[in-house]
Amino acid sequence: MFAALNRKRRFSSFNLRILAHCAQILRRVRTGGLTNLASTIESIKINAISLEKRGNRLMWIKRRQLGSGVTAVFANLFFFLVRARIHLWINLEKWQSWEVACFRLLYGRSLQVFPEGGRTVCVDMVPGKNLREWVIESTFAIQAIRAAGKELRRAHGLWSSKLEDYWSHSDPHLENLLYDSESDQARLIDFELIHDKSVPALKRHADDLLVFLQDLMSCVSAEQWVPYSLALIEAYDDPLVLAEVRRRLIVPRGWSAIWWKLRTDYVDWRVMIERIETLNTALSMKNHEWTRIETANARE
Repeated sequence: MFAALNRKRRFSSFNLRILAHCAQILRRVRTGGLTNLASTIESIKINAISLEKRGNRLMWIKRRQLGSGVTAVFANLFFFLVRARIHLWINLEKWQSWEVACFRLLYGRSLQVFPEGGRTVCVDMVPGKNLREWVIESTFAIQAIRAAGKELRRAHGLWSSKLEDYWSHSDPHLENLLYDSESDQARLIDFELIHDKSVPALKRHADDLLVFLQDLMSCVSAEQWVPYSLALIEAYDDPLVLAEVRRRLIVPRGWSAIWWKLRTDYVDWRVMIERIETLNTALSMKNHEWTRIETANARE
């Protein structure tokens, strides 16, 4: 009897949390529209992450929160409205499968990763600090960004059976890349989102670079912006992807502007416009330089 009563209480608590999520989201949408929907979804944590032991190993434990499916539904609605062409996994089994598959595709047996229960993924501790920390500290910022560019290029060359095309991350902001200064290696983490498989690899890869640049814009000075951005682009070193990135480096309009504001951590519009323009100017100058080098090499 008491067990049944406890189950009812847990079920009731679970339903109340879902209703609270719905009420919070709908209230913010009603009063503030799409911008408030974005900030509300961003503020609700879908996962709980902790450091725990599994056997004799210390591992990162990533658990989906109760009621997270509701948040994921609204998040996917927002992504659809701003034409982001990405989505959050709602089905927990598919999410677990994708997280595990991504770690194994990128890092093979060098990292142990496995699903646990119905809503948890366990991952070995990944060496290094996230790139946001390196960029803010600035000591090894350029080295860390170059390593990130090389790692993104390497990862984009791996075939994904799920996407039926070359792999992409869909959310490689600075905190989803860890840099280890001892090995001079960057590693990607957190595979919560996935690009729509209908999007060609070239566009998905350009989107990954743009996500990185948007996040970088939010935490660097005007003096750091261009050299740090060029460090990423030069390390990635793919003219076709770069050309696609440049097509997207324009001042956003309409609903896509809300997506830019979210990705850049609500940086001031004037700062955003200035930095888009300065990077485009620098890339134009670099493009002429790269063309001269290619021409000289061809003649040799």
